[in-house]
Amino acid sequence: MKTKSKNIWILLVSALSVCVAAVAWFFMKKKKATTESGENSPTSVGGDTSVNVPTKAIGYRINNPLNIRYSSANNWKGQTGELSGFCVFDTPENGIRAAMVNLKSYRKQGVVTIGDIVSRWAPPTENNTQNYIDFVCKKLGANISDEVEQDAQSYTALLQAMCIMEIGAQPYDVQVWAKAAQTANL
Repeated sequence: MKTKSKNIWILLVSALSVCVAAVAWFFMKKKKATTESGENSPTSVGGDTSVNVPTKAIGYRINNPLNIRYSSANNWKGQTGELSGFCVFDTPENGIRAAMVNLKSYRKQGVVTIGDIVSRWAPPTENNTQNYIDFVCKKLGANISDEVEQDAQSYTALLQAMCIMEIGAQPYDVQVWAKAAQTANL
């Protein structure tokens, strides 16, 4: 009788161990998937291409690191199509260039402060906009009401911070940003 009781106890403990392991595995996979997606989860510092390249983030895979939405009204330089509602670009330079041209368009409409730019770029219907603004301001060492100048240096700094929010990292080197700024006529 003792042996049968002991065997049942061992079986129950084994089953419980398997359940605990399965739950732990599930949560580890879920955390890893959230981190690797890169969407709105800043996890690295800008400019360091050896850290956390967001290869699974859609914006990274389609050369659209600022996650510009597709619109048939736009025909961006280097745009090759659409995937999941986002523009697909042939190179990261052209994806970044489109973001810079977009910022120039915002300026013409009077959208010039960090708060206004981010609120328009990442509306509350799709994002935690205040968190996004706070993150960008912290990265830039700026305030929500600071105006972003229309020049290569200012647009690059702003978009690099936004890139981290959009895809989880800023994996592009200085030449990519410089080429994008040049082709955007900044």
